[in-house]
Amino acid sequence: MAVSFGVMDWISGGVIAALIILNISVGTWTEWEAERIVANLATVGAPEAVVRRSQGTITIKVDEVVPGDIVLLKNGDIVPADGRIVENSNLEADEAFLTGESLPVQKQVEPIEEADCPVGDRIDMVFSGSTVTKGRATVVVTGTGMATEIGKIATALQSKAERTETGWAARWHWVKVKLGLAETSPLQYKLNSLAFCLLAAAIVTAIVVLATTGFKNIPKSMATYTVAAAVSMLPVSMVAVVSLTLAQASAALSRTHVLVRRMDAIEALAGIDNVCSDMTGTLTVGRMVVRKMWAQGRTFDFETGQDPFEPKGSVTEEKVVVSPGGQLPHELKSLALCTALCNQATIEQGEAGWTANGDPTETALQVAAHKLGLGKPSLTPEYVQIVEHPFDSSVKRMSIAYAHGNDTLCLLKGAAERVLNCCTTWGGQELTSADRDTIMDEVENLASQGLRVLAFADRMADPGVDVTQQSREDFESAPWNFLGLAGIYDPPRAESADAVADCAVAKIKVRMLTGDHPSTATAIALQIGILSRNYPPGAVMTGQQFDALTTSEIDALPDLPTVVARCAPETKVRMVDALHRRHETTAMTGDGVNDSPALKRADVGVAMGTGSDVAKQASRIVLTDDNFASIVRAISKGRNVFKNLAKFLLYLLSGNVGELVVLIIGLAFRDRNNESVFPLSPVAALWINTLTAGPPAMALGLEPSSKDSMRLPPSEYRTIFTREFLADLMFYGWLMGAQALVNFVIVVYGYFPGNLGAHCNEQEAGCGDVFRARATCMATLQMVMLLHAFQCKHATRSIFRIDLRNNPTLLWCVVVLVLSTFPVIYIPVINNKVFLIAPIDWEWGIVFGQIFVYGFASEAYKWAKRKFMRCHPKRDAEEGAARAAMREMEQVNTTGTTGAVDMDKTATNSSMPTTPLEKNY
Repeated sequence: MAVSFGVMDWISGGVIAALIILNISVGTWTEWEAERIVANLATVGAPEAVVRRSQGTITIKVDEVVPGDIVLLKNGDIVPADGRIVENSNLEADEAFLTGESLPVQKQVEPIEEADCPVGDRIDMVFSGSTVTKGRATVVVTGTGMATEIGKIATALQSKAERTETGWAARWHWVKVKLGLAETSPLQYKLNSLAFCLLAAAIVTAIVVLATTGFKNIPKSMATYTVAAAVSMLPVSMVAVVSLTLAQASAALSRTHVLVRRMDAIEALAGIDNVCSDMTGTLTVGRMVVRKMWAQGRTFDFETGQDPFEPKGSVTEEKVVVSPGGQLPHELKSLALCTALCNQATIEQGEAGWTANGDPTETALQVAAHKLGLGKPSLTPEYVQIVEHPFDSSVKRMSIAYAHGNDTLCLLKGAAERVLNCCTTWGGQELTSADRDTIMDEVENLASQGLRVLAFADRMADPGVDVTQQSREDFESAPWNFLGLAGIYDPPRAESADAVADCAVAKIKVRMLTGDHPSTATAIALQIGILSRNYPPGAVMTGQQFDALTTSEIDALPDLPTVVARCAPETKVRMVDALHRRHETTAMTGDGVNDSPALKRADVGVAMGTGSDVAKQASRIVLTDDNFASIVRAISKGRNVFKNLAKFLLYLLSGNVGELVVLIIGLAFRDRNNESVFPLSPVAALWINTLTAGPPAMALGLEPSSKDSMRLPPSEYRTIFTREFLADLMFYGWLMGAQALVNFVIVVYGYFPGNLGAHCNEQEAGCGDVFRARATCMATLQMVMLLHAFQCKHATRSIFRIDLRNNPTLLWCVVVLVLSTFPVIYIPVINNKVFLIAPIDWEWGIVFGQIFVYGFASEAYKWAKRKFMRCHPKRDAEEGAARAAMREMEQVNTTGTTGAVDMDKTATNSSMPTTPLEKNY
């Protein structure tokens, strides 16, 4: 640009300057827009806090809470800060985002005396960001902001390892940072490296051009030509096209609930080998449902709808539909009555659909009771609550009593072992040892299917006994009648199975890293296809087992575990590190603070929109719909963007090669003064390098998604500059350059007598033949390059099998640029004064002849590639196996059941003992 202005070539300098300004503007705006959207997401729905101060009870913003404030909490509140409980009324809080425990934690006032108590065991405290699921409490704030448990994790994430280089090493690192070759994204590193390589080549090209003059008496035209030759080595539209491609992809993903925080994450997703995902709320909906009830040896299956809160779906016994209401079997009716009344959760239908309030487990039981026509609202007119003993983790039970006419109905629910120990009868008959064994066998059966198991019992209070005056111990020590069991699970999202299947076809390994129980994790993994029915030994581990392995032992494993249950945050980080040591890339999805370290360490961190702000800041992508299937859409889009980058880079760089061939070899043409005669004028070279190359390249960057993008392995998306890409680059570039030169030679030496005149690079007098040949050369190169844009749509597919209409932008760019050729050639002053060309007539015949030659040669080249270079029998076999696995999984999903999980096998495979199910409740 400086040289162009220095020799007063305002047109060339202006074009380059305008393009630089455009590139900087587009890149800056798109990055700013992405950060602005994320900032808006973080501020939506900011919670408030109710505090008690000198002026009374007031509501303030969370960021106004200070240590020492007295905060009032109630069901549904988000805890605004860390605090110690001073008053408690059955308070329970969901701390899954912090501890990984999916069940709410019951709190207490009594202080914990144990030193260095883990966060999950500090039940006398509440923590910022947790949600109150039951009860009320008054707490004194002990920490806010970065002094909270969330803040400590955020601080650890923000701290960067200090560099230890000194002297020249430190200076060289500083230089690389400034040049964009260090502390930058992989995509930017690749593009910056390419830019510097091309810059070096441009300098060499300029030296070569100037060398033809002997570096003496360099004319103005040669200086400008040198600039044109150097610029022809630089794809000046590259930065603008990359920015536009990534911005358009980000905008498209945002419309499908995927918010991109860093543009390079889109390209990084293309080569992902593994997706390490949390289970609760990511693969599952995060809402529990009752799947089975078991009463006196009879098993009842509950159909699950799309909305876990909606009491919709049939109840069957051995595939026979059970009628709700009064037609229920007596055993099931008694059990359903207990699930509805021994319950404090509520569900209701509003304008936005069904909503629930209360503990997730009790909500699931309440929905099941509604399905049977025995929802609590329909029963409370006849049943009046008089006693409640809330769930106590020490006894693993809760109990309640209702006045029903002149009788008092007492109900009990809790862990199977704890409830069964209170029972003496079953169905009105004495409960024998054999009966107990039968019940426990069924407990193990339901547990092996990944269901959390609760047991239920009832009794009528003895006449004359005032249950309201009884202690809990006396109330629950009376003889109870065992009613049955309920199996509850957190259902997978409807899209999860298909998303996992798509990953399998794309050769992407999905791994589940969850804090849930091993049997639950295994069952969900089997149902959605993460685990096959015959999964190998070691595929399922607990976090404790994985953490017990040394780094060398982990690296010696034939494969890393597919499912890691009871997973701690450190376990997830170790998994990501282990994958990196195997030279595999990974995306980590999560929503809680406990996921944040792994989100930061992973190649692509993917946070949930409803997750913590810490997780979002640690991630590069945010899923605003919290849907695992969205990550697959993001991967597909990333792969499409990668291919589009390859397409437009091939178009730009091959055009540069073709132009360079014309400009460098063209120096061999000498006039009668022994000066080089340019086949292309400097302005024509800049015209082709900017307008002919730029708009079609941008259109190629906006190519629609390819149907086969998710059928290729990640290795296909590792690097753009493969041997095949370089071969394509040289073949197409030399072909187009040679064709333009051939037409120049035909016009000058074939039709005309070969008179190259004198000073034809600056004036028209006596240069008519050269001007016509130059116009033919320019038209040939421009027309062939525009046809080349269509060939770049697919690396091997014939142009006759490519849908040329699926990218209207490219189609219109080609049409407009073809039409723009004619004004340049035929409008006076523009042709002879600016482009140094003259109108042509018969020469159009050889221009279109070269278009035909290019079409034939490129089709022959693609045929050879299909025939000899792109055979993938192994890939086809792997794809067939993946599709077979998909069909198997579809059959499982059609049945609506997960099938029994062989816990003996799981224990054998991962050295896990089967644990009592009471630990789930």
